Amino acid sequence: MKLTAFSIFLFFIQDVAFAQDFKPLLDPTNACSYTNPIKPEGSKTGYFFIVEEMPRPKKTLSSIEKLLQKKVTHQDIPTGPIVFQTLINCEGKASDYQLLSCNSETAFVCKQVLEIFQKEIEWDAGKQRNRNVDVLMKVAIKFEEGQFRVVLT
Repeated sequence: MKLTAFSIFLFFIQDVAFAQDFKPLLDPTNACSYTNPIKPEGSKTGYFFIVEEMPRPKKTLSSIEKLLQKKVTHQDIPTGPIVFQTLINCEGKASDYQLLSCNSETAFVCKQVLEIFQKEIEWDAGKQRNRNVDVLMKVAIKFEEGQFRVVLT
């Protein structure tokens, strides 16, 4: 009995612990998961925050960093990380980009980074139990020693 209660507690606390750093989706229309598969026009839910195989960009992180270095103007060098969230659906399509952290003085750089990810970065879908699933994930862009660093979380 205690083990079952503890397992249920861990299940609920896991959702709270991982979900609190994310914003609610603004546009879940690209999500693959549905509340009721019989009625696909119903509300979409069921995306994951952590899966066995997290979504990965089709480009390497170093090539993304080089792309950012090439395309982002450095007039306003960011002092802190640029963090955004995006939903990577079961087909690997990214949508619902939302900035989570951006220094107001470097908002132009934040906007450029977000636009590059929206237009030029393709993804491989995340997997849970050998099937593609929707994953809400965070991407952090840091500017260290004159170079961009991409961190997937």
